[in-house]
Amino acid sequence: MFVRVGSWVCLFCVLVCCGCTGQQTRTVKRTERIFLWKANHPKTGHQFYLFGTIHVGRGKAFRLDRAVVKALSETDELVVEVDTSDQKSKKHRDRYAKKYGLLPPGTSLRSLLSKKANKLLTKTTQSMGLAPSLVLRMRPWMAALTLSAFQMGLDGFRSNEGKESQLFRLAQKYKKPIRSLETVESQLSIFSSLKRKLQIAFLVRSMLEITKARPGKSTLSELARAYLGGHLKDIERTTTADLSSYPEFRPLFEALLDTRNVRMIKSIKKLLTRQKRLFVAVGVGHFPGKKGLLALLKKEGYTLQRSKGLGPIDTPVERSKPGAQWVSLNDTSRGFSVRFPKTPNKVPRLVRSQAGQIAILTYESKDLVFHHYVTATQYPPQMEVAMMKPAIQERVLLGTIALWVRNARGKLLKREKVMLDGQPAYFVRVKNASTLFEGYVFFHKRRLFQFFVLYIGRIAKDDHRKRQAKMFFRSFRFAK
Repeated sequence: MFVRVGSWVCLFCVLVCCGCTGQQTRTVKRTERIFLWKANHPKTGHQFYLFGTIHVGRGKAFRLDRAVVKALSETDELVVEVDTSDQKSKKHRDRYAKKYGLLPPGTSLRSLLSKKANKLLTKTTQSMGLAPSLVLRMRPWMAALTLSAFQMGLDGFRSNEGKESQLFRLAQKYKKPIRSLETVESQLSIFSSLKRKLQIAFLVRSMLEITKARPGKSTLSELARAYLGGHLKDIERTTTADLSSYPEFRPLFEALLDTRNVRMIKSIKKLLTRQKRLFVAVGVGHFPGKKGLLALLKKEGYTLQRSKGLGPIDTPVERSKPGAQWVSLNDTSRGFSVRFPKTPNKVPRLVRSQAGQIAILTYESKDLVFHHYVTATQYPPQMEVAMMKPAIQERVLLGTIALWVRNARGKLLKREKVMLDGQPAYFVRVKNASTLFEGYVFFHKRRLFQFFVLYIGRIAKDDHRKRQAKMFFRSFRFAK
């Protein structure tokens, strides 16, 4: 049995990577044991709730318990490892990853790896339906995190169904401030500061995790089962399995858990001096063991009382009706409406042409392995007149499809004339080594529209993303 490097990454790598798409989880027995404690210090009088989280989720089994919601409602502030709902944290993450996660120009990851490791890299990316080029510019530690995060997405785990994301939404609902115990930089620096030899070993073990795991038997799946079972010993066993067999990874393990545990305790104590009632939520992997948070709190003189579960509640992401919580977008100026799985980003840009400026507006919703887009192109008046001619429109549509193929460096799998909400359009499918583009191009009110989804990685026969794509496409309506 190989070392569970992935289990340490699973505890928080989704905090430093993008979100993941999801599907219903396999049947898992859920107990009344939840990872919620009330901590009380007899001398100082300080009290707070401590909740052990798992940073990703998959379906109904991962709903918050009513006892957790009740505890949060009784407190003044939510305290987490890093507030990933904050746009500043996301910008810091991206900036740090770009600065410390990429290799110098002209250097390839392959040049750092042995012949055997390079073969494993090819095998790993191919098994995931990805091109090796996706990670060739990355340092080994960043490649390991990226591949692990992609695998989580392909396995159906998603960050917005994780406990933190649900807590963020509740905190916003209750108008409670959110505070962080750490920074994104401090988390990522654990990996970026590793010596190159250990980075490469970390990457190799992560790739072995991916290629050898059987369906439902991945480290994250095991961790999820242990979490839903409510046993601390199972959590500890999953996160430390065979660690003694691979002593070279002990420094990484200690940096990921033990060292951070001490820092977290100091940060919590500092926050408590403000006389605020705190609800502290951190990864459950920090809880067990002699150097875990629970043991450290007892050494500090705290008494700990574990709460019993009261049963799961309904939160937006877990409601069973597909698409029930999707976000409706109604763009009256461009004459259409559509529904996205989450609030889309609005990205405007201008392109200069001899006839004037071309205004391009894109609405985009991105998860790690699945993206949704609507792009509307507004031409200047001189060009609009020409666009009224069917022959010109046809040339523009075919040219746009050709651009899809060229920009993707892919192959045109399908180009078919169809009707979209009663209007003519082209349905297009383009594939390259890592991605599949699928969607529609058409004209509406003299504007060129591109309405499509982007699959990243392998696509299973019963892939959950296919259902999302259908809901997305069926939601499009022209203004009457």
